[in-house]
Amino acid sequence: MSCAAGWACHVPLNPAGKTERSTERASAPASAIVTICPIQNILCRDSTYPTQRGLPTRRHQVELQMSLKMVEQREPEEMPRPHGEYRKEFLSRVLAFKPSSILDVGCGNGASLQLFGEADVAHCVGIDPEGEAVEEGRALGLEIHLGRAETLPFPDQSFDVVTLEYAAHHLENLHRGLQEAIRVARLGVVVLDCWYDAAIPSQLAAQLYDEWIKVIDRRAGLVHNPCPQPADLAAPFLTAGFRIDYSCRLFLVPLSVSQIELSARQRLHEIPEPCGLRDDLERLLDIARLNGLSDDGAIILSAARGG
Repeated sequence: MSCAAGWACHVPLNPAGKTERSTERASAPASAIVTICPIQNILCRDSTYPTQRGLPTRRHQVELQMSLKMVEQREPEEMPRPHGEYRKEFLSRVLAFKPSSILDVGCGNGASLQLFGEADVAHCVGIDPEGEAVEEGRALGLEIHLGRAETLPFPDQSFDVVTLEYAAHHLENLHRGLQEAIRVARLGVVVLDCWYDAAIPSQLAAQLYDEWIKVIDRRAGLVHNPCPQPADLAAPFLTAGFRIDYSCRLFLVPLSVSQIELSARQRLHEIPEPCGLRDDLERLLDIARLNGLSDDGAIILSAARGG
């Protein structure tokens, strides 16, 4: 992303591994650049990281592109949620592999399988652990298997691309699930999941609320884990020799604190013994009233098989 009027903070690494800081025009080359565009109010960060010690000796390039787009201040209920934009980028990354076959892990009733089919992917298959969702998808004529991400019932490299769309935080064992995706993928794996920028107060408040809700879900027997961090997603692919490209994307869309409060109190009534959850909610709401709440961003990771 270019910015003619912006400034860049250049942080080169010297041989000793220490950082040196200097302020330069945005056109200067750098190994890690943070560019701030005051007119457009956009933040873009590009970074390249070498392989960590102890992992395979071939270089792995991790390109981090972070875009923060501020939106016009309007009433939250008038503003569309940003997830459609995240899904567009996710779909673009999937189709960039030019796949003839896709396995969608945690596919639900197969909404993404339909999109892949409309994009002329010849063979689209899904797998999900929820029997009701599987039956719904099959009723639509989709090929969906009942099963779990950690034990995929498919041979090695049997699909061009494996996808996980908002499924990673529902896996009982994320590392094992990603290893299975690596095993089954011939060309690559693409992951889309929730992400929060905790450096922004309204995002931190939203992340705390998200984690509070997930505690309730886990008490109800659901697998609903905190949003995965980039390092959690990248680790299995690095050790397997994949090239990783991921972006953390955020359209900063405000949410209604009063609507969130109403929904949260309704969830509390569903729990026979809320224990400390009621006090936790009051603390969260105090933070939200002070800093506001904003919708979740997304991490979009694509990993291509090396060689």
